Amino acid sequence: MLVASLDEEAAGRPYLAPRARNVRLVIRYQGSATIRQGKTVIEGACVVESDDDQLAEPALPWSGRFHDPAPGANLEEGRAWLRLNEEPVREGAIKITRAGSGPGAGLIDFDGIGSVRELR
Repeated sequence: MLVASLDEEAAGRPYLAPRARNVRLVIRYQGSATIRQGKTVIEGACVVESDDDQLAEPALPWSGRFHDPAPGANLEEGRAWLRLNEEPVREGAIKITRAGSGPGAGLIDFDGIGSVRELR
C-alpha cells in the first residue's frame, strides 16, 4: 500500500512511500520549522506524521520530512534538533535519516527521538 507522506507544496511533488498494511498515517504538524545540527541552522517547510494510534500509544514512532527552500546547508545523517515554529511552538530531538543531495537536494527525512508528546 502506498501512502502520500508529504504535501505537494513543500516537496514540489508528492512523495509516495511503501507503508505496512493497516497502518494509517496522520499528519501531526504541517508548517514552518527549523533544524539545528551543530552550528548549522536551516528554516523551511516541515511535515510530521505518525501512526493513527499515536494518541492511544504515545511511544509509537513518528517521523517527518523537511524541505529546505534554499538547499546548500551541509546536514549529515545523525542527531539534530527540530523546532516546529507555529503555535504552539514545540521542539525536540530528531535523527536525520536522509539529507538529500543532487536531485533530492533540500529534502531531509528524519525520525523522532521519543514520543510526539515529548516535543516541548
